[in-house]
Amino acid sequence: MGKNKEKLKSNILVLKEENKNLKKEIKALKEKIEELLNKNSDLKDIIKLESNHDKVKSEKLSLAKKNKLLRQQIEYLERQINLILWIKWKTFKTKTFNIKTKTSSWANAVLVASDWHIEEKVDPSVVNWINEYSVDIAEKRSEKFFKNSLKLLEEFKNLWLEKRNWKKRELVLALLWDFISWYIHDELEENNELSPTESIIKLKWMIKSWINLFLENWYPLIVPCNFWNHWRTTTKKRISTWYKNNYEWMMYQILKDEYKNEENIKFLISNWYFNYLNLEWKILRFHHWDQINYWWWVWWPTIPINKAIDRFNKSKYADYDIFWHFHQTLNHKNFVVNWSLIGPTPYWMKFWYEEPSQTLFLIDKKHGKTIHTPIYVK
Repeated sequence: MGKNKEKLKSNILVLKEENKNLKKEIKALKEKIEELLNKNSDLKDIIKLESNHDKVKSEKLSLAKKNKLLRQQIEYLERQINLILWIKWKTFKTKTFNIKTKTSSWANAVLVASDWHIEEKVDPSVVNWINEYSVDIAEKRSEKFFKNSLKLLEEFKNLWLEKRNWKKRELVLALLWDFISWYIHDELEENNELSPTESIIKLKWMIKSWINLFLENWYPLIVPCNFWNHWRTTTKKRISTWYKNNYEWMMYQILKDEYKNEENIKFLISNWYFNYLNLEWKILRFHHWDQINYWWWVWWPTIPINKAIDRFNKSKYADYDIFWHFHQTLNHKNFVVNWSLIGPTPYWMKFWYEEPSQTLFLIDKKHGKTIHTPIYVK
């Protein structure tokens, strides 16, 4: 072992010595090359030129690539400029239309109010939290209905009626009842927030407020007033003496008497189921739904409705039927069904859901019923 270590050490020393000698030889060779270069300057310049040539060649290639990209961009921009110039200077053949204002026409706006049930309470917990109703909410929704209707009528006048040179006529404010639930069912007697007499006082104040709102905003009014099954003094409905035993009919008469000196309002109070309004060119018939035989499971009620209308027209003709009670919105070519202010109740939950709304539509002298829109109140 000792001999091997000594051999390794001696070999390492020999290698180190040889390495030193190689370094000395390399240094000597470099010195000779420098001497040769100094003696022959032309050779040095040739070496520099060759190195510079490689650099120039690489730069030339990069410049050629940039030049190609720039040419492509210039071609694209030239095409865009040519397209813009073509669009700008190209002459298209156009046809000129001369719009002539037609002769003056007439239109009545019809605002339909019904099924308010102001004193009936709707607890949200019994209608899956999709609705809530109380006397305060009824008042707020009625305010929203009339104020939004007034805004919409102003838009019709400014954006449509004046451009068509139409002349507004009286606003038809149809009061189609079921404004109050009364005690028609036993549960209403224990759940209503107001008694029948309190309800009629509250309702009269509400309706009078909105009538005054329209009278103050230049609208002359025609007010068809209907009554039917809710607010009666008898347990069962009566036929020939119905109006004599009905609180809603009484309220209408009181309102009519209070406005007897007002020239811009006309009440049209019927003593029977139908209430007819002749607008000179179209006849409207207002009534309750319950004289139409419509089974709940019939998906679309137009067939029984039109059969009933045909039956009604045999005794006295009307162009349009406007009715309520069913808490459903329908707009057909010859009838309008109004929705409700109260919205979904526990009873109506088993049928369908609609957002609480009332109705506004226009009756044109030439085209009849044209614009129809719900007025949402929730």
